[in-house]
Amino acid sequence: MPGPEPSTHRPADGSDAERMTDGPRGRRSYAGAVRQDLAQRARRRLEIVRPTTVRQLPPRTPVTLTVVTYATLLVVAVAARGAATGVTVIAVALASAVVAVGWTRLVGLPSRRGTLITVSLSAVLLLASVVLPDDGGSLRWVPAALAVGVVVAFLHQLVRRDGRPRVVVSLSGTLLALGILAAGVTWVALPSMAGGRDAAVAAWAALAVAAAAEWLCHRARWFTALAPTALLAGAVAGGLVGALVEASVPWCALLGLACSAASLALRVVLSPLPALVTLRAQAVSGVASVLVVGPLVETAARHLLAS
Repeated sequence: MPGPEPSTHRPADGSDAERMTDGPRGRRSYAGAVRQDLAQRARRRLEIVRPTTVRQLPPRTPVTLTVVTYATLLVVAVAARGAATGVTVIAVALASAVVAVGWTRLVGLPSRRGTLITVSLSAVLLLASVVLPDDGGSLRWVPAALAVGVVVAFLHQLVRRDGRPRVVVSLSGTLLALGILAAGVTWVALPSMAGGRDAAVAAWAALAVAAAAEWLCHRARWFTALAPTALLAGAVAGGLVGALVEASVPWCALLGLACSAASLALRVVLSPLPALVTLRAQAVSGVASVLVVGPLVETAARHLLAS
């Protein structure tokens, strides 16, 4: 009968590495091959997930410029005499179009065409819920429009023909975009409120100053002081503007702090995304970080600064 075959070793991960015989030289070759394979896998993983922290990111100058520019556009629209509501609708519609066109590439969602259609249709419904009704300034129809958008997002997943890979990622990314758009349409209600102008001006100052402070701290690599400095700068800017427009300074400072926190949080969440190296993605990040503070500004205008 034939004797037993010499024992061989195979890598633990089941790869098709070359079999190696017993003996010191074979064991050293096997260990070296395993180390090389693990090193290559580690490098590939780092290339996929890098960067993972704010410290590894360069300062995003276009994001800061977008925040300052669009916040200025919104406050000018809200403060416009006579045609404030119409100009604000145009400004919010422009921002919604930017988010709808660039959101899928920014977040890296599958089924980009279907997601684009879903987000665009939801943006139109949300704007129509504020513009068309006579009581659109009350925002009473916004939840209904948002609910229709959520249903459309689920229907989009059902009709996908690509096997529905990453369905949870696709659905959650789409719903995040719908939430940002729903928050943005609340800016349209500000011109019809007694405290809308004061709230918009305070929010504009807070957003612009907080974004500039974030950029400066990032450029100087003061990462530990980045968030506190941005929040403090936003609160101070809101309070100063409140004093200039003869509004409640404490409420304006609190509004500035809240707007700075919400805007900064969204930018930090989006900052590690690989697609943020493009100008279009950075514009989407900046515009979205302004739209997301809409409910805070609307609440302050309706309940805190109305008198």
